Amino acid sequence: MKKMSKKIISIFVTINIILCTFLTSSVSYANEIDPGSYRPTEQYGIDRKFATEYGGKAFGALTYISIIVAVITLMFVGIKYIAGSASQKAEYKKDLLPIGIGIILVSMITTIISVIASAGAQIGH
Repeated sequence: MKKMSKKIISIFVTINIILCTFLTSSVSYANEIDPGSYRPTEQYGIDRKFATEYGGKAFGALTYISIIVAVITLMFVGIKYIAGSASQKAEYKKDLLPIGIGIILVSMITTIISVIASAGAQIGH
């Protein structure tokens, strides 16, 4: 009986997902927007050079801060690993994996954001 009810529930969920995916309508007002007339500085008073300059400075500062924090954390755990006993070393090995993953994620995110920013700067010129 449980197998039958699980099959019925899974079939019901699958049908609902399919129906929600294909029967959901979306409204688009794209015919009212002219991309050529969009000027963000005129409309919102945003200075593009100011935003780019200070956004780049903030991004660079956050990048350096995150790298410094990651290296200090890695050094701290490394020193504790060197000075620890055998049971503590096993525990510190468990701590090193998330730290390593975090360092990789920070470097990947900063690289991806810088690539997107440079691509956006090339599009704007």
